[in-house]
Amino acid sequence: MAIMKISDVSNRQIPAQPWTDGEKIPWNEPGFSKRMLKEHLSQDHDAASRRLEIVNQQVEYCEQLLRGETGSAYPRSGVRTGSTLSRACTARPQHTRNRLLTGVD
Repeated sequence: MAIMKISDVSNRQIPAQPWTDGEKIPWNEPGFSKRMLKEHLSQDHDAASRRLEIVNQQVEYCEQLLRGETGSAYPRSGVRTGSTLSRACTARPQHTRNRLLTGVD
């Protein structure tokens, strides 16, 4: 697996090309989708999405970096369920009011 750089994201082809590597992920199979959702929402592990304990630590870390910077960006890659950005908005709305929250998955 190649390591991706931020320039790979900023210089990406628009519109994006559909994923063609390897086997097709069976998102349209109800059983698969149900299992994936269960794993992403699980608080027992960090395999699919981060536990809220970790998400809260990430939000706090970003807040410390951005504190007091009106209009600052709050980037988040690999957003999966969007829990970090969602948590940033709901846990500390006073800090995210004047920020651009962007998730890239």
